[in-house]
Amino acid sequence: MRVSRVVHCVWLLLVAGAQVVIAQQGGPARQPLVMAHGIRSGAETWDVAGSALFAEYPVSVSRKSTVWQASPVAQAQDLETTLMVGLPDSTLSIAHSGGGIVMRQAALDNAPMRGLLTIGSPNQGTPASIAITNGSMGTLAGRIFGNVSGFFGNWYFTPDDNIFEFWYWGLIALNMEAIGSAVTNLILGAMDFDSSYDVWASYLPGGIYQQEINSETSLATQAQNVPIRGFVRTRISDPDLALFRLTFDENVSQVSRAVLYTTALSAAIGSMVIASNYCGPNFDGRCFAAGYMGALSYDIGTLLQKYCGLSQDLGQASYADCQESDALIPFERQQWGPNGYATPYLVDGVSHTEQTKSDAVIGRMKDYLRIQGGLARCGQGAVTYVLLSFYPIPTLVGSTRTLPVVQNDACGLSTINALPVSATSSDPSILTVTGTGPFGVTVHAHAIGDVVLTIHAAGQTQSQIVSVQGF
Repeated sequence: MRVSRVVHCVWLLLVAGAQVVIAQQGGPARQPLVMAHGIRSGAETWDVAGSALFAEYPVSVSRKSTVWQASPVAQAQDLETTLMVGLPDSTLSIAHSGGGIVMRQAALDNAPMRGLLTIGSPNQGTPASIAITNGSMGTLAGRIFGNVSGFFGNWYFTPDDNIFEFWYWGLIALNMEAIGSAVTNLILGAMDFDSSYDVWASYLPGGIYQQEINSETSLATQAQNVPIRGFVRTRISDPDLALFRLTFDENVSQVSRAVLYTTALSAAIGSMVIASNYCGPNFDGRCFAAGYMGALSYDIGTLLQKYCGLSQDLGQASYADCQESDALIPFERQQWGPNGYATPYLVDGVSHTEQTKSDAVIGRMKDYLRIQGGLARCGQGAVTYVLLSFYPIPTLVGSTRTLPVVQNDACGLSTINALPVSATSSDPSILTVTGTGPFGVTVHAHAIGDVVLTIHAAGQTQSQIVSVQGF
């Protein structure tokens, strides 16, 4: 018995609506990706990399700003109770600098995470944390303050042959060295490098936290909870540039180094000229100024070497002794666990502060997603969403036409891996399917009326009402 036209249309709409809901539930599902930042940064540090990864790979980026001054334990708990709540165990993560330690702590806490890539992270600590906590950075600057003060004091105010005046201005220079060191440390504190922050203790090489997180038991737990592990190890092979590369690119750093050494050479020449004029038979107190200028030349000329030693082993290392680093973290200390524990990705010439925006480092992130994460590039992935495209051009009695079929991957893009399609008509007397292909269904209209055209592909079903009209 034939149902009424009205009832038939209502039934068609209900069936089509139900099928659409089913198809939407099976729509594109991107891979969750958590990105954690490091010191003196926030969620915005991932603006460039997050956009690049989202555009090229089927990831859904989650990020937030944590209180980086807090301990890794506190930061990990913050992420676990906010950002990571409800995420699946398949979640991947990428972390920069101190964020790597935070996410390793999250791994210890068994946060939902399948993989972790750390970038320039102090996985075995960084001596820079010692320099911050004990004021060593201020000491370097204080020496220069003291030498400048001693030079001007002896140059302008020392009477001839007055040894007591030399000791007087020497004492002033020593005071200026202490003042300069204190001022430098105050400036560092104003820049948020306050030595009292809890986070620094977590980066101390050989410190309690580093011993705990790198113990065999801890590493075994991390490996069990996060089976996919990798680290981007970055380095500046020329330690002479390390200090400048904290803030400048390589070209500016080369110029800055030239200016620094030119200043040191000028001070050395000035010291010799002053000494030749005032330290001879006609001795003058300005001879002492030559000594301070010579000391200034030495301290400026060896500043990069001293920073290199300071950031490596806190000794007066020679250039040959300095390890390769990314300006803050020694190359080898960026390694996560023993050899073979995590997959290494090497990047040359990128400083610590440039890493999250560097094309080379972002390229390693993509390698991690593709090789270890198993993600195909957008447009090249498996079919996750099938859609019979709505086609507003009316289907006319006696006509044959092809209705487009869209097969998208998790990025929502048409994929090269489209699968075979099958299709059925709810009423072959009105509309019949005459052919199918990965990207279309060919139909022939026989009579006026409405039918439900249903397609099947990649384990999914999609339906749409097709109205056949007369001329």
